Amino acid sequence: MKTTRLLLLSMLCAVLPLLQLSAQDFLSNTLRDELNSHFNSLQKQDKPPYFMAYRLTDIQSYGLGASFGSLIADDYNHKRMISAETRIGNYEFDNTHPINDMGMGYGFMGSSVQQLPIEDSLLPIRNSIRECTDGAYKASLEQYEELLLVKDTLKIKFNDFSAEPKSDYFEPVVAAIKPGAEWKDYLKKITALFNQQGYILEARAMLSASTVRNYFISTEGTSVVQNSFITDLSIAVIFNCEDGNMAPYVKTYQVRTPDQLPTEKQLMDDMAQVMLIIEKLRKAPKAESYTGPAILSAKASGVFFHEIFGHRVEGHRLRQQTDAHTFKSQLGEKILPDAISITFDPTVAAFDGVPLYGNYKYDDEGVAARKVEVVKNGTFLTYLMSRQPVEGISNSNGHGRCEPGMAPVSRQSNLFVTSKTYIPETDLHEKLRKMCKKQKKEYGYLFEEVIGGFTKADRMSINAFNIIPILVYRVYADGRPDEMVRGVSLIGTPLTMFSEIEACGGKQAVFNGYCGAESGSVPTSTIAPSLLVNKIETQQQFEIKGEVPQINSPDQAK
Repeated sequence: MKTTRLLLLSMLCAVLPLLQLSAQDFLSNTLRDELNSHFNSLQKQDKPPYFMAYRLTDIQSYGLGASFGSLIADDYNHKRMISAETRIGNYEFDNTHPINDMGMGYGFMGSSVQQLPIEDSLLPIRNSIRECTDGAYKASLEQYEELLLVKDTLKIKFNDFSAEPKSDYFEPVVAAIKPGAEWKDYLKKITALFNQQGYILEARAMLSASTVRNYFISTEGTSVVQNSFITDLSIAVIFNCEDGNMAPYVKTYQVRTPDQLPTEKQLMDDMAQVMLIIEKLRKAPKAESYTGPAILSAKASGVFFHEIFGHRVEGHRLRQQTDAHTFKSQLGEKILPDAISITFDPTVAAFDGVPLYGNYKYDDEGVAARKVEVVKNGTFLTYLMSRQPVEGISNSNGHGRCEPGMAPVSRQSNLFVTSKTYIPETDLHEKLRKMCKKQKKEYGYLFEEVIGGFTKADRMSINAFNIIPILVYRVYADGRPDEMVRGVSLIGTPLTMFSEIEACGGKQAVFNGYCGAESGSVPTSTIAPSLLVNKIETQQQFEIKGEVPQINSPDQAK
């Protein structure tokens, strides 16, 4: 009997890992089988696809929220989304080709999106994949047949798709990350701090923790399965200023997993600082429109480079004649001061202990991530590339990215700005004051904290940018203490701003966030030093008058 038990136990130990592996491989195996089956079947059509791929994203997310000391959200969400991509024709010319010189083309419209069952049930999943594939092929066929009617009139300057080396990569299934139960109390404590101030109109703390599992399977033989984690904690406060206008202040923490978030004590200390800042912002004067010298903190500088530079080196824009093509004629030319270099490197997971959101191993086209040197010693070298070739650049450099359910284009990853020369941080203020005196300005600006920005890069509108700060100071030329101001945005045009960069500070900082563009929202990071600029332009932000309550708060009611 003992021998039998031992034998059964050993057999079980041998089988369990196989069962686990089988469960882990269920989706990738199913995707591969369905892709091969449908691709082979479609080869019987008059116009068969030459390329097909599936992108499947499995997302599990937990969300917690609190306002004024009470829990307002406690959510769990699990969804799967698959997109099928089909290309008819060949690498040189396929259904995605632009139909005219204005760039009004099909892009990646030869694709289809479908919600997938979250249970590993073979038949329902196969049915969803079949519907998705059928929709993608029909859309591609319609596009291709329309293109054939005008092909002889088209100016074909570059291939529509690049051939890339096959990738094979697999990460095992991992348990979904989840905030600990203590975070409900933390969020309530954080927001309860704002209860006693009658000028606080809204105070919310939102925590989300997402586990994302991405699958990419193609008929070229590429199979990539990888995991990623993103955890966001944001505290947003809206308050009345003494002049009656409303203003916001936001404090954010972006990490990979909940265990990387600050401790309760650190959070409470941070909130005490937030309260002090809000007290000062309430009394701060509104800034006037201004041109003159300024300092951009390291985080503000990162957003600055992301908006005015990063979007203009996304290669797919060269295929769009409506785009401004800011740097098209400047390859090999100086566009920045000699000391400055810019790279995009998605292979870096953290900087100075801070997790980087723009990190990944393979992009959303199954191409291996790699470091791309875009500017070296001020000279512009190349563009970020997906598998959409452009004139003079035939292949991807691992930057084809997209939001789940959307089609990839070239997008930013981890943007690194470095300088061979710098001014110590302690000397930046004095340099700014000297520049103000030279330009006969009463003061310059210090942009300390920003919440984001946006840019316009097309030739149909103004080729400009807008950076949105939340903490700005006037730095007076005569040495008076810095003065906090509010209601100002940093604006301008890219080439003009580049020419105004005077120097870099000696310390870099990380800004994590999400970037929205043609292929949806993707996580990105900037790592940049502070900047001293000779001239910036600002404009006043739009402000809204706060509503004075007509009914007393409960603690005041008699």
